Amino acid sequence: MKKSIYLLVLIFPIMSCASAGESSQTVQQTVTDNSTEQVTVSAPSASTSTSSSGGSNAASNNSSSSNTSSGSIYRITSFSDIIGKNMRLIEVYIGGRNINFSRNSLPQVLADAYIIKFDERVVSGMAAPNRFTAPYTLSASNHISIAQMATTMMASLIEPENLKEQEFIIYMQNAWAWMDENGKFVLLCNTATGQEVRMLFEFF
Repeated sequence: MKKSIYLLVLIFPIMSCASAGESSQTVQQTVTDNSTEQVTVSAPSASTSTSSSGGSNAASNNSSSSNTSSGSIYRITSFSDIIGKNMRLIEVYIGGRNINFSRNSLPQVLADAYIIKFDERVVSGMAAPNRFTAPYTLSASNHISIAQMATTMMASLIEPENLKEQEFIIYMQNAWAWMDENGKFVLLCNTATGQEVRMLFEFF
């Protein structure tokens, strides 16, 4: 009876050790598998990161391409680019000094003031508040000449600050060249006393 008990006692630790060994192997295998899985998971992560980076680069390239395309749309490369398009005055410089003309300060009744449009042979538009029209001619090196303007005869009860209607008419009639400035149409003119005037117009 005692031998049987001793035998059981001896067998039990052996079985326990065997179970522990199996458990240890199982744990080791699990760790190994997890380690392998981590490597496997980390690889797609790097790939995803690379793909994401590539996507960002592609998006950046597309954005750059879009900006370039957008810039080319509004760049004035020849006078024909502005034919038939409405443009409004946004800035005026006299002798290199900004006279601080601002469309935002225009009263509501003059919201359409200082708008021009060139057709094939005639420039027309709105002063403040009179309408005007005049023939014009183009010559080499972006030179332009605008004839005396015909205008309506409405009284100017309210005029824009820093730029009276008659001044605008004089500048237009004294225009001598045009140019592009970052997609803006620029008329180079003179005052009645010969000072250089730069009037910038934007499309709308």
